[in-house]
Amino acid sequence: MLGNYEFYYAMGLFSKISKHIFLTENTPIDLKEEAIPVLKNYETSDEREKYLIKLILQYQPKEEKDEQMLTLFEMGRNENNAWIE
Repeated sequence: MLGNYEFYYAMGLFSKISKHIFLTENTPIDLKEEAIPVLKNYETSDEREKYLIKLILQYQPKEEKDEQMLTLFEMGRNENNAWIE
């Protein structure tokens, strides 16, 4: 994961997968802090989901936030074909 844009998309996708509603009005750092317990307690046998969780947990978000990040979060949350190979 290279930056907050990818982080927000990944968080949106994880929100869809986990059915957890995250507070996107928070800073990226606060969003990550909110997500940590959910990520660590989420159980799955899907290796793709495990890798997504690993990427999110390893990423250190920056303070910067803009509207495009919120759009990317919603794109992830509404993704229908995340695992196309």
